[in-house]
Amino acid sequence: MINSIGIIGAGRVGGALGLLLREKGFNISGVYSKTLSSAEKLAYKLNSFVYRDLESLVAESELIFITTTDREIAKVIREIAKLPNLTGKYFAHTSGSQCYKILSPIKEKGGITFTMHPLQAVASQEMGRQVLPKAYFSLEGDPEGIKVGAYLVRAIGAKVLYLKENQKSLYHTGAVMASNYLVTLIDTALELLEISGINREEGFRALKPLIYGTLNNIEKYGTVKALTGPIARGDTVTIAQHLERLKEYPKLMELYQVLGKHTVRMAKKREDYLPEKGKKILKLFEEAYDK
Repeated sequence: MINSIGIIGAGRVGGALGLLLREKGFNISGVYSKTLSSAEKLAYKLNSFVYRDLESLVAESELIFITTTDREIAKVIREIAKLPNLTGKYFAHTSGSQCYKILSPIKEKGGITFTMHPLQAVASQEMGRQVLPKAYFSLEGDPEGIKVGAYLVRAIGAKVLYLKENQKSLYHTGAVMASNYLVTLIDTALELLEISGINREEGFRALKPLIYGTLNNIEKYGTVKALTGPIARGDTVTIAQHLERLKEYPKLMELYQVLGKHTVRMAKKREDYLPEKGKKILKLFEEAYDK
C-alpha cells in the first residue's frame, strides 16, 4: 500500500516508528532532522538515508511522518507547503495535542493528511520499539489517510482508536490525566507518607501493591465497582479526620477536596450509594474549604 516512508524528526517516537515499520518490511526512504547527528544515528539504525533538506525527503517519499516536538510542527508544515508536487502524498503528524487541521496548508496543496498518535509514553527509541506494538494509536483526518494509518498501526501489531472530528484536545486531556496526573497523584501520596515518617523509597515500595491492585480491579470490574475507601462506604468520620489533619497543609487539602468531590460524583453511580451520606461528605468538603 505504501512504498516509501520518510521521517521528519529523529526523536523517540519517530525512531521507534521507523524501527518497527522497517521490521515489518516497509521501506524507510530517509530521515530529516534539524540536528544532523541525530538524523545520522537513526538513519544508520534504519539502514536508510539522511536528507539535509525537506524537499529531497518529500520528493523521495510516498508517506511523510512529522514526528518533531509540538512547537516545531507548524513551522515544518509551513515549509513543506511551499514545496512542489505534494498531490497524492500522505502526511501525518504524531502529536497528541495538535489536531489534523494544523496540516491544512499541506492539504490545500493536494496532500492527504491525518494524525497518528501513540497513546503511550515513549522514553526512548528502544523502549518505544518494545511498547508501541502493545499500544493504541488514535487516528483522525482525511478518510484516505485514516485508512493508510490504520493499515500501518495494525501492521506493527498495535490497535486503532478513531477520533471524532474536533475532539483531539479532549482526548489528549484524558491521556494527560491518566499518565501525567497519575504521577502527580502518586507523588502527593508519597509526600503524605513522608510527612508521616516514611521515606519516599520505602513509601513507594509499600504503595506499589496497592496501586497495582487498584489498576487490576479497574481492569476487572470497571472504575465504579473498583472504588473502595471512605467515600465508597460513606465513612464521614474518617473523612473528617483527614480534613482536620490536612489543615496544616493547605495545598494538599485543596487536592484532597477536589478529588474527593469528583469521587463522590462517581460513587453516586454505585448500587450501594447512600445519598444522605454523600451529601454529608460533600458538606464536609465545602466546610473545610470555607475555613
